[in-house]
Amino acid sequence: MDPLSTLLSWQFVLLCLAISAIIFVFRTIVDYFLKVKKASPTLWEDVILPVSPIILGGLMCWQMPSFPYPNNLNDKDFRIIFGLVAGSFSGLVYRMIKATLIKKITDAIPTGVK
Repeated sequence: MDPLSTLLSWQFVLLCLAISAIIFVFRTIVDYFLKVKKASPTLWEDVILPVSPIILGGLMCWQMPSFPYPNNLNDKDFRIIFGLVAGSFSGLVYRMIKATLIKKITDAIPTGVK
């Protein structure tokens, strides 16, 4: 399996979507309860939010040896790198999946109903 097919594998997409969901919940809870944006918007928006998916991806893959990694990534170092890359691509993968689903749904609606 070449590197591009690994990035497009269902395991990679699933991990990216899981990271996106966890970060969404984390951001929603922190924004609601702690009102971090008012206290320090630059630290929150410029440092914590961009870095947290990458760190979460690495930590998840470090702690999940039984996840079905592509190419039998059994070595812990490769799994952590896989998680770091999945975390960095998680926002992009989420937006691509969302746009694809919206396109398919709008294409399935009959023309007179739109």
